[in-house]
Amino acid sequence: SYMGDSMALRIGGTKDPKIVDTGRLRRLAPYLEIDLKVLEREMRHAATRALDTWPDALKKLPASDNVKNVILSRLGKLALVREVRPTMIQGHAAGASRR
Repeated sequence: SYMGDSMALRIGGTKDPKIVDTGRLRRLAPYLEIDLKVLEREMRHAATRALDTWPDALKKLPASDNVKNVILSRLGKLALVREVRPTMIQGHAAGASRR
């Protein structure tokens, strides 16, 4: 498949972006000497910004449709994205009640 499924750096012992969520980041905050609220806010902001930016940016990207589709499909698999925008999850209806 195109592009690997790992991040360049380990976060909380993993390079798997599908499991790096705010809970994992919370456990790291004391070691990073970063205020937990600031860390969570910035990670959610980064995820939201990526979701708001990538779909339109991909239209101008000089890449094949396959590459563009891979990028978009991977956004919905990221743990932070699932926290910020659960409607990115396949089969999740916008506005549906959570159990």
